[in-house]
Amino acid sequence: ELNSAIINAVQKAQDHIGWEIITGSEQASEKQNSANRAQNHIAYYAAAYLLSGNEDFAEFGVKLMDNAIKWTSLAWENSNLTIGHWAMMMAIGYDSFYNYLTKTEGGRAKLAAYREAIARLAFADGISSYGSGGPHWAKLTDNFTGVVGGGLGALALCVADEEDLRDDAIYILENVLKTNALSAGLYSDDGGYFEGVGYSEFMLENLMCELGALTRMCGGDYGISDTPGFSRAGDFIAYMQ
Repeated sequence: ELNSAIINAVQKAQDHIGWEIITGSEQASEKQNSANRAQNHIAYYAAAYLLSGNEDFAEFGVKLMDNAIKWTSLAWENSNLTIGHWAMMMAIGYDSFYNYLTKTEGGRAKLAAYREAIARLAFADGISSYGSGGPHWAKLTDNFTGVVGGGLGALALCVADEEDLRDDAIYILENVLKTNALSAGLYSDDGGYFEGVGYSEFMLENLMCELGALTRMCGGDYGISDTPGFSRAGDFIAYMQ
């Protein structure tokens, strides 16, 4: 089964090599779609690299991240969702390719550049979400809380041990956990989700990645998975297929 998983992961990554996902010069109206595609593609590259050890896949992912940090803004005014997709893309890449990048001086310089962009883009927008005048996703009662909160939470967990990002990561995690609880509460009390199966899957992708990382790092998810109905979210999706 492991060999089959490796073969499938490598094939999927190979199928997506050469796609121009992010150029770094996208218009504001293009950024949500670009960030969403980048999140999907870097997941393919990361899985193939981690399972096969082929550094070519790591290099494809690094090039994608290099272009993503060229943005001067995540253009949340056009779509708050861009924050979540960009953040999850960077979380997957930073964590998956960290050992590959730390082997060389040039790779370590890239990691520093990624951290600067994380602070300047995703974390700045995330912090302002819990202040005033920033993005308005944090207290919504729809899929935005899971997509954006999950992406930001995963990214904060990924870099929480980096000294230059620790304070921002802690602030974001303390607040994102409250938003995660709002997301889980949308499944009360029978696992059904009011926006339907498609939006439920869309929200859960980022949210469950974050909660899985939170559980592995902290030993639990602070009761979020115990929210009434949340543990039955998968049942609802199965029933409606």
